[in-house]
Amino acid sequence: MMHPINLALVYVEQHLDQNIKLADIAQASGISQFHLSRVFAYTTGYSLGKYLRLRRLSEAARLLLQTEENILDIALRVGYDSHSVFSRAFKAEFGIRPSELRGELPTKKLGLVSPSVWSASMNIAVPIPREEQDLTLHMVGLSQSFRDHINPTEVIIQELLPELFPKLEVLENVTSPGYVQSIANFQSEKTFDWFSGVTVSSKENIPNGLEYMELHCEKYLAFPFSLQGKKVEDFILAIYTEWLPNSSYHMADGHHLEWYREDPGGVPLSLEASLAPETKLEGEIWIPIL
Repeated sequence: MMHPINLALVYVEQHLDQNIKLADIAQASGISQFHLSRVFAYTTGYSLGKYLRLRRLSEAARLLLQTEENILDIALRVGYDSHSVFSRAFKAEFGIRPSELRGELPTKKLGLVSPSVWSASMNIAVPIPREEQDLTLHMVGLSQSFRDHINPTEVIIQELLPELFPKLEVLENVTSPGYVQSIANFQSEKTFDWFSGVTVSSKENIPNGLEYMELHCEKYLAFPFSLQGKKVEDFILAIYTEWLPNSSYHMADGHHLEWYREDPGGVPLSLEASLAPETKLEGEIWIPIL
C-alpha cells in the first residue's frame, strides 16, 4: 500500500489545475489534515500549502519556457482563475513576471520544485528526474583511483578536496558555479575511480597540478536536490535502493555524477560549506541509464 505522503504527492500532481484544499489532500492520503501537515513538512521540508503553490508555479514556469500557450491558459492549467492573480503569485515567488520569462532561458535561478516521491526508509523526498542526452562536459580537477583502500572518503575529504579547492580559484574559464564529483568503475566502497572539479569552456591554460577530463553523457537521469549536507547521502541511497529498482529504468556503465552548486541563497560554495552537515546544498545527481 502506498504511504500517505506519496498518496498526497500523487493527488497534488493529478489536481494541479483544480482549486484543491488541504482537506482534499488529507482525505486522499487517508490521514487527518493535522497529522498530514506535520508529517509532510517534516519529510519534504515544505508546508503542504507551500508545496502545492510551488508545484503549480514551477509547472507554469516549465510551460512558459517550453510551449507557446498564452499566459492565461497556462494560469488556468495550474489552478489560477485569472491572469492578474497568477502574475502576482509568480512574481512574488520568483521575482519576475511570467511575461519576462517567456521566450528565453531564465537569467536567474528560479528554484523550481519538481514532482516527487517519498522514500520511507530514508525519510526523504526524491524528485522525479528529467532525462539528459548527448551532452559533453569539459572538466578540470583532480582524480584518484582507489583499489581496496581502507577509507577512500577520508582521503577525499582530508587530502584531495583541500588540495583541489585553492587551485580551482585561479581558473578563469569556469562555466558554472560549484563543483562536480564523478565516480566510475565502482566495485565497492573501497574500489572506484574518483574525479572532482569544475566545468570549463575549453582545456586551454590548465594550471599545473590540475587535470582535464572530457566526459560524454549519452543518456542520464538528473535528480535535483536542495538539502542540508547531512541529508545528501540519504538522498543518493534512496535513489539507488528505492527509486531506481521500482522504476522502468536500467543503469548503464559510465560516470555517476554529483553536482554541488550554489546554496539557495546564491552564496558561492566553499570547501568548508560543502562539508558542513547543516549547510543547505543545491545540485543534482546524474545516473547513466540504458
